[in-house]
Amino acid sequence: MGYDLHITRRRHWTAGGADIAASEWLSVVDADPELQIMRDASPYLAVWTGSSKAETLWLNWADGVISAKNPPPKLIDKMVAIAKGLGAMVQGDDGEVYESGDQPPRPYRPSLAERLGAFLQRLRPTPAVVPAIPLPPFGVGDRVTDTSGNIAVITAIDPRAMHGFGSITARYDDGRELTFAMFAHNLRPLDDKGEKR
Repeated sequence: MGYDLHITRRRHWTAGGADIAASEWLSVVDADPELQIMRDASPYLAVWTGSSKAETLWLNWADGVISAKNPPPKLIDKMVAIAKGLGAMVQGDDGEVYESGDQPPRPYRPSLAERLGAFLQRLRPTPAVVPAIPLPPFGVGDRVTDTSGNIAVITAIDPRAMHGFGSITARYDDGRELTFAMFAHNLRPLDDKGEKR
């Protein structure tokens, strides 16, 4: 995987708007002798030749942002210089701002609107996930048999019980009343003659 750094004009690099245009990026590359577009790979992927010959470092423009994966400090410095020329900044994946490859980044500070939005999101109830459990082949009042051959009458079926897994309640002829999960009841309906259907 890896950790990316982004040259952006946005408050947070993932937000919309305030794009760096592809043409702006290509103009930066054309004006900088240390950057070369790798046209055979991508029309916006540039290799930085200002690094040592032993490693290949690249920058790529996509969706209004210029990014590099796991950049070393010297590439971070290059990104900061490019960002200044574009009226932008360098941000990490988590929104922290880099001003140099030799200094720790400033943590991202969400705006009041972002904090309020996150707070309101936490207040919203999350919808319950209801599993798709099929209804049993019998209804309330029907006679059923279990795997041991015991006969019972269904007294309740609630598809929303047990956190959406549903429940079936059966009263046996000996007076016991048991509740089963709808997905694992092992009950079979009986016809009017007491035969399994």
